[in-house]
Amino acid sequence: MVALRSTWLGLVALAVAARGSTESDLAESYRDECAADIAPASWSVEEDGEWEAPANWKPHKDCPVQLTPAAFKERCAPHEAPEDWDEEEDGVFEPPPDLAVPTCVVAFVPVLGYDEVARRRMATLGAVMAAARKEPRPLEYLWSVEGDQPALEAALGVGTYPVLALYNAKREAGAVMRHAFTADNMASFLTRASIGRAEGVRSFSPPELQEPEVWDGRDIEMPRCGDEMKYDDVELEVDF
Repeated sequence: MVALRSTWLGLVALAVAARGSTESDLAESYRDECAADIAPASWSVEEDGEWEAPANWKPHKDCPVQLTPAAFKERCAPHEAPEDWDEEEDGVFEPPPDLAVPTCVVAFVPVLGYDEVARRRMATLGAVMAAARKEPRPLEYLWSVEGDQPALEAALGVGTYPVLALYNAKREAGAVMRHAFTADNMASFLTRASIGRAEGVRSFSPPELQEPEVWDGRDIEMPRCGDEMKYDDVELEVDF
């Protein structure tokens, strides 16, 4: 309940503080620039046919990507040996000496349900995009659903959702933003981190990452009244 209340209050603040951008604006921005290849919730394949993304469309460079082991390896830990690297055949892996290991920005978002719908998640990710466009540094942006990466969440000290965190795999250090989830607060958090003033920095080795269920951009299907459990055949043993 605390996490759900934090989600609601954070997004109310997001809608008010994002310089005139409403939740709807942020969701539409994310959909147009990051998820145009996914059919809208109102789209019916039976009635409308197969969904097709606009011609020549591709995700914007500021779009956060879902956090998977492969995405983390590619974007956040390029200094580590690829998974298919064999030291016996390929020798000791040595990254280029001038390789820059970027700091990764991870947005942890709530699980979809009655209080968290797809459009609100898109607005959350749209706010991350808005913050990314204020940040001059070449950071990498990812997102993860609450509970999908328990080891990383525990190491960072994540406790409410949505929340923004930083992690640098080479320095083995991370920090979590402790303010309302707004584009302005995120931009300020990233700026403070860039000059070494991030609060609550934690040091830890890269945790084991899990393979999450890929989000299709839609709401989850909630139980309907007709799907409720029937108790006609339940036998109760009562001692008097």
